[in-house]
Amino acid sequence: MPVAVTLSDGRIISCLTPKSSFVRKGDTLFVIENEDLPLQIQQAEANILSAQAEKQSKEKQYKRFLLLKQKDAISAQQFDDAEAAPLKNW
Repeated sequence: MPVAVTLSDGRIISCLTPKSSFVRKGDTLFVIENEDLPLQIQQAEANILSAQAEKQSKEKQYKRFLLLKQKDAISAQQFDDAEAAPLKNW
C-alpha cells in the first residue's frame, strides 16, 4: 500500500475523490486549511522589507565612505574596514 506524505501542515477540510477511486498524477485529492500560513507569509514579507531597508542603508553608508575616501578624509584602512563591515553580518 502506498504511503501518503504531507508537504504542508494543516487540517483536511474537504476530500475531492471518492474512496478507492483511480487518480492521476497531479490530481487534487484534498483541500487543506493551514491557519498559520497567512501569518508565515506576513512574517516573510516583513523580513523582506527589513532586508531591503538594511540594504539601502548599507549602500548609503558605503557611498558616504567612498566620498570621504575620495576626499582623503579617511584612511584606506578605515575605508576597508567600513567596506568589509556589511560582509560580517552575512
